[in-house]
Amino acid sequence: MYLIVILIIFISSFHQVLLTTSSKKDGHCVMYDQCEGYDGAAPCVYNGSPKPLQKDFPIDDNITAVQLLQNLCPEFAFDDDPHVCCSTKQLNGFKEQMDLAEVSGFSRCPSCYHNFRQLICFLSCSPWQNEYLNVTKSYWYEKDGSKNEVVEEAEYHLSELYAYTLFDSCKELQGFIPGTLFLDFACGSWGSKHCSPERWLEFVGSTPYEGGRSPFKCHYVFHVEDKININGHTFYPMKEPHFKCSEAPRPDLSACNCYDCKEACSVQALTPPVIPTVPEPFHIFKRDGPTVVAALVFVLFVITITVIFCCHKNPGFTPHQSSPIPDPTTSPTSVNLGSLEEIEPLRSKANPVPVSRTNSQRRSRKLQARPSKFQRLGSWFEKCLESRFQSWGLYVSEKPITIMVVSLFVCSVFSFGLFLNFDVTTNPVDLWVSSGSEARRDMEDYNRHFGPFYRIQHIIITSKSQESFYHPIVLNHELKNISWGPVFQQDFLLAALNLQLQIENLTAAFDNDTIDLKDICLSPLRPLNSACAIQSIFGFYQNKADFFQSKTDYLTHFKRCSNAPKDSKCFAPFGGPLDSAAVVLGGFNETYDSAQALVITIPVTNYNDYDMTLKARVWESKFLSFIKNYSHPLMNIAYKAERSIQDEIERGSHSDLLTVAISYMLMFGYITVSLGEYHECKTLLVESKFTLGFFGVLIVLISVISSLGLFSFLGIPATLIIVEVIPFLVLAVGVDNIFILVQAFQREEKKPGQSLEERIGYVVGKVAPSMLLSSISMSSCFFIGTLTEMPAVRLFALYAGVALLVNFFLQMTCFLGLFILDSKRQEAHRLDVCCCIRTSKKVSNVNSSLKEGLMYKSIKNLYSPFLMKNSVRYVVMIAFMAWLCSSAAVLDKIEIGFDQKLSVPEDSYMLQYFDSLEKYLSVGPPVYFGVSSGYNYSDPKAQKKICSAHSFCDSDSISTVLGRMAMVKNRTFIALQPLSWLDNYFEYLQAESCCYEFRSNGTHCPSSVANQNRGLCRSCRVKDPTSLSEVEFIRRLQFFLSDSPWEKCPKGGKAMFGSAIEFVSSENTTKIGGE
Repeated sequence: MYLIVILIIFISSFHQVLLTTSSKKDGHCVMYDQCEGYDGAAPCVYNGSPKPLQKDFPIDDNITAVQLLQNLCPEFAFDDDPHVCCSTKQLNGFKEQMDLAEVSGFSRCPSCYHNFRQLICFLSCSPWQNEYLNVTKSYWYEKDGSKNEVVEEAEYHLSELYAYTLFDSCKELQGFIPGTLFLDFACGSWGSKHCSPERWLEFVGSTPYEGGRSPFKCHYVFHVEDKININGHTFYPMKEPHFKCSEAPRPDLSACNCYDCKEACSVQALTPPVIPTVPEPFHIFKRDGPTVVAALVFVLFVITITVIFCCHKNPGFTPHQSSPIPDPTTSPTSVNLGSLEEIEPLRSKANPVPVSRTNSQRRSRKLQARPSKFQRLGSWFEKCLESRFQSWGLYVSEKPITIMVVSLFVCSVFSFGLFLNFDVTTNPVDLWVSSGSEARRDMEDYNRHFGPFYRIQHIIITSKSQESFYHPIVLNHELKNISWGPVFQQDFLLAALNLQLQIENLTAAFDNDTIDLKDICLSPLRPLNSACAIQSIFGFYQNKADFFQSKTDYLTHFKRCSNAPKDSKCFAPFGGPLDSAAVVLGGFNETYDSAQALVITIPVTNYNDYDMTLKARVWESKFLSFIKNYSHPLMNIAYKAERSIQDEIERGSHSDLLTVAISYMLMFGYITVSLGEYHECKTLLVESKFTLGFFGVLIVLISVISSLGLFSFLGIPATLIIVEVIPFLVLAVGVDNIFILVQAFQREEKKPGQSLEERIGYVVGKVAPSMLLSSISMSSCFFIGTLTEMPAVRLFALYAGVALLVNFFLQMTCFLGLFILDSKRQEAHRLDVCCCIRTSKKVSNVNSSLKEGLMYKSIKNLYSPFLMKNSVRYVVMIAFMAWLCSSAAVLDKIEIGFDQKLSVPEDSYMLQYFDSLEKYLSVGPPVYFGVSSGYNYSDPKAQKKICSAHSFCDSDSISTVLGRMAMVKNRTFIALQPLSWLDNYFEYLQAESCCYEFRSNGTHCPSSVANQNRGLCRSCRVKDPTSLSEVEFIRRLQFFLSDSPWEKCPKGGKAMFGSAIEFVSSENTTKIGGE
């Protein structure tokens, strides 16, 4: 083993000696230094021996030219006086380019960085350029009397194995944005999906005019041979030592980590997480299980009930009577219900009860003559209620006005709460999401620490023609005839762009000032760039109509940008790339070319403080007013603003006020007509119940208002559903009680010597217990409904339960007093409404049968006898069971959730938006994974559990686990590989051109300022960020979050992570509260 190590060291040293010797004697350059050209500086053509570095050229960081060469290209730093084919000026420029490559992500993978750095070193500085580099095209350029030959094009002969190893070592590098790869930014219009070694190096060798960064056009030519001959010149394709991403390029370096190199991953890291399988549906004999069970239950029930029915029809069948039939004439607690036929409709004159059955019933009565304890208790309770309510009826009869005033005073006190603290909740989250739900708690925790999600303005535009078309384009040197969706029509795109620009220029008046979109929108690169981060297809074109003058040009440009949206030529006006073409298009199939809709998303900054969103809400109101009145012959427009749902809910409630008013008026008319007893025209005005009906409906309304006021006193907000529904609910119950009380009095025969007060007390004692029990039962059901977690349902149940109790209270006080006064009016022969007028016409005694209305007679004489027939009973039971079983069969198929379309009126513009959203939107909502406060991010052990892009990160860190979940996105719905701010922060600290502080006071110096004013700021770069103390870690983290990304420092964290971290400051310290 030791012998092998010694042998390797000897070979390496011998090889180094050979290189040192040959570098000065046998080397030959084909270009050297920089010359001014037509498109800026480019290498000069030079055929000669390598030259020594210029030691007098100024270099940053107080290092010598030789040291810089040693850092960048150690292969050529043989001694203290190396001879190379690049000047010190070139070397310094090369350093800036490599710094940019390093901060772009190359540094995360040492193998990739080594291979790429070596490729460029041998191109720029190698003393043996003539062995693999050939200048194929040059031109002469003269400036200030100096004439130089400038390199325009060159061929770089490269080993195919080296090129493919280089590509493979870099192709999995993650990009700056979640879900992107480095090659999305560095492979031109191909993007990472269609990139290859040839295409990548073609982009690397392209000029700025072509979208690249090379000062001249460099053609990378791959060869399998070690030696080739071209036009009599021998070349040796460059094939220096290269390394896979899973291999370390030097002993002091590590291989790439799993985050950027799948080959370096363990089996566990490449294995998707185990997700519980979806349970198999319940089947019986390959049929739907619940349906089969319901069918079997129904069949069994039909058989059972049929057998019972057949036995019942058998003359020998004598059913056992389990309870005696009380005698209505002797029961101490009964009300005169009428004849026996009315109690038992099946017993008729045509079908007399058999003697044997009568005897059996009599024997059963004797056996059960003594009631049980529960029966005695129930009888006592009923008598007690009747006695108490009878006494109450007599008391109210004596003091009706006093009772009415007291009850109305109590309700007035309750109602006064409406003027003090009445609040209506219209926020959909507060309406439908429980405050105790996990999702709600997570959202509130996120909002509290990082602020709420953006206020989104959304526009979905479709073409009225819906006609596709074919148009050829040249893409990557290939002619393709593509079928384009209707939204790519030239006139349509120009019209849609014009609409977007008009929206961007909208201004709204606010406190003697004007608000435009730039005042409120999300602008991630402000102050470097104040443009709004609008997501639309026109971002690919920088919102310029000039692109659309030529159909071929704008279609070709779109195709390139849809393939590589991270190409700098496709950056939107706000200075960054669009997330994806899927965000700005809708209704496409496999490719974006077939899109049926344009999607424009305008994010606006949001705040926890509702008052701080006032400007945004004012502008949104202006936007909605504009878009509602906008029309175009080519476009269908669906739209919404952040405030739209809330506005539409409020509008729906206002429109429902008319419905409530009409329903109350109709019910008032119905009560007025139905409560009166109209037997003779001459007594019509005396027997009418206009006043009683009016105040009866008014009392119902007062009970609703009292319920609202009471909860306003308690600080419990109402909802629009409460305001819309409860008036109808209480009206239905209240009207029932009115009819029960009034008609029971009307049908009660006046006994000799019985006063009006006694008669009313007697009726109240008979009907009020049932009214009380029914009101308590209904209120209890509603109060049980308050156990649900959905706020809207819970509040509705709470308000409804109290409203019903208040309604019963008012009916037993205010309405009862009013009813007594109305009855006295009627007995005194006074006119209804005009009670001061007394008529001389007396009301004649009316037969009791005439007091029974048409409805009462229909139920008694027709419906009840028909329903109690055995055959009808049989059919009803079968029909009921069929309905029950069919409902139970589909119970498990009910989808849980709330259709948002039901929350807005039927004429709302939001319905069109919801339909378009469901049909065209192709992306889902964002998901955030946070870490609670108290986590020590400066601790290296804690850092390993968060990061994923560095070799020291744990294989089961949070970012790594989430990345594994993205492998099965169809189950986890995590579409993209997550990006941790900690990984970006480390790369920011390690980059040469990012972290700076002012020399004067040590505060943050933006990297853009530092690179333009070299002497103003000093670098705060750290090679090992894990070694920072907690204070320095947080101080430089604030630098990172304040630095906007730009060309030389794309890792600045302000745009992406500026609101992702919360700082908690005390007297002398600052800590991370959450992320």
